[in-house]
Amino acid sequence: MRSLTSLSSSPAARLIVLALASVALTACSSADAEQGTAEGADQAEAAWLADVEEVLGAEATNVEALRQQAAASCAVTAAEDWTVELALSGATSTSDVTRVGIEHLCPEVLPAFDKARAAVDAADDTNALVCTLPADALSSDSQLKLKLVCAR
Repeated sequence: MRSLTSLSSSPAARLIVLALASVALTACSSADAEQGTAEGADQAEAAWLADVEEVLGAEATNVEALRQQAAASCAVTAAEDWTVELALSGATSTSDVTRVGIEHLCPEVLPAFDKARAAVDAADDTNALVCTLPADALSSDSQLKLKLVCAR
């Protein structure tokens, strides 16, 4: 039977020991990374919820609905579609909550949202604003809304 000392001097044994140590370290660092990712996600969720509650001025009661609304908002990427959405919603006060969701989940959509919001806020007649938008620049959903509002 070989002693531990003679095994450690064998090149094959060293490779095995290094491989096992590498696997163990990878497993530990993977677990640490997953925990760090989960903690980061929890912190991001807490920051989003705090911002939503600040805008609402109250505790958010239906967090899942807010989360779904925020995720759906990320699918609207064109300023024209946001113009239709905001102009026809009738409640631009909810756009503050929508903006917080976009800010946290898909900040790349924020310029389109802000451009649309500024246009809607500046419009004297939001229906007229919407009806002047070129239909070919709109999603099929927004085009359908235009047909209903603008009799196109």
